[in-house]
Amino acid sequence: RIYGGIMIRLLNLILFSTTLIFSTTSFSQPIVILEYRGSNNQNLSEDISNNIFMMDPDHTEKHTVPKGQSLSEIIDDYYSGSGLDKRFLKLAIVAANPRAFAQQNPNFMFAGATLHLPSLNQIQAMVLGIPINGKFSSRQLKIYSAVLNVKNEATKILRPGISINQYHIEIQKIMESELINVGLLNKNEVRKQDKKNPLSLKYFMHGTSHHLGLDVHDVGNFDCEIEIGNVFTVEPGIYIREENLGIRLEDDILVGENENINLMNEIPILPEEIEELMNK
Repeated sequence: RIYGGIMIRLLNLILFSTTLIFSTTSFSQPIVILEYRGSNNQNLSEDISNNIFMMDPDHTEKHTVPKGQSLSEIIDDYYSGSGLDKRFLKLAIVAANPRAFAQQNPNFMFAGATLHLPSLNQIQAMVLGIPINGKFSSRQLKIYSAVLNVKNEATKILRPGISINQYHIEIQKIMESELINVGLLNKNEVRKQDKKNPLSLKYFMHGTSHHLGLDVHDVGNFDCEIEIGNVFTVEPGIYIREENLGIRLEDDILVGENENINLMNEIPILPEEIEELMNK
């Protein structure tokens, strides 16, 4: 229910077939241009018996990047056998070492940089926004609460008689209000914004709901009115790239005749419930 603070879709992966080293006047250090072949984005082996990161979820490492080494090779050396998706690992390492990469781009890494290779618990915190020390920071709590407010309001609006497209327009207005409240958007700038390119897209770049049925992302016409018996996700999120923080909350909702039924109602979601779970 709580998903990624670091969104893969925010970064365009540049494909290279070779690894090059070069110097540029724009940077004081040589840059490694990472190689990307078809296999580089696959999941790592799931044999975790000998991987220290899996055996100890708090284990971290320091690694100095030699000339000619790619980020994929570093991940293979340290995280092989973890079963984790390489794309998440790349973005987590960039988030933990922003100064080791040109403009925080995983394709451009400084040779000679010393990387902090995060533990699985640290990766979880970056990707999921979960308070691993048992308590939300004030900023985490503020963003979490904003997303929770949008989710709750969206569930109220998801009723028969409105189309999903109309519904998404209403949710965008609610999200704009929350983004203003947490200081990410300016009220005056929102008033003047291009309606075809709302400012909220910087922090909330996907739809709130999609159909659920035989498939997790089931087919459906977003222009048709919602009907009793339809099942939808409700999953708003706020993703703040510059803060390495992102939170998405999801409920699955059955549209009822008199009121909606939350199919995930028994799963903890309130901030205090999450903190209680993390302290067990």
